[in-house]
Amino acid sequence: AAAMSKSDPPPAVLIVGAGAVGQVLARHLHDGKRVPRLAFLVHKDSYAAHLRAHPIVLHHLPWLWGAPRTAAVGGLEVFTSAAEAAAALPAGTLVIITVSADALLSLPLWSHLPARAGVCVLNATRADRAALGRRLD
Repeated sequence: AAAMSKSDPPPAVLIVGAGAVGQVLARHLHDGKRVPRLAFLVHKDSYAAHLRAHPIVLHHLPWLWGAPRTAAVGGLEVFTSAAEAAAALPAGTLVIITVSADALLSLPLWSHLPARAGVCVLNATRADRAALGRRLD
């Protein structure tokens, strides 16, 4: 596969997990306005319903970043199955994993990734990397 050039359009992004890491990442990708499609994959219908009904609200702590302010991100696509996400998202989607290996391995993700998906793993401990390595071998 060829590397992306600066003239290539940015890929769609699927964030696996909507916890603290996934939410902050989504907020920054959203604010950067360079991602044409931004979506979450979560494993519970109740999480998906909450994300669809309520924006992600992040509060900047004044003692860390100056004046307090709140940032809200809403209107993101939310999927509860990898097959559903793969059917809806274009080939070349960047999949960013922000959950632990235990949570990830409980999802039937690997056989349902969008075609030519790039995969990035964040939030991984040494044990997570070992478990994922065994799964990907």
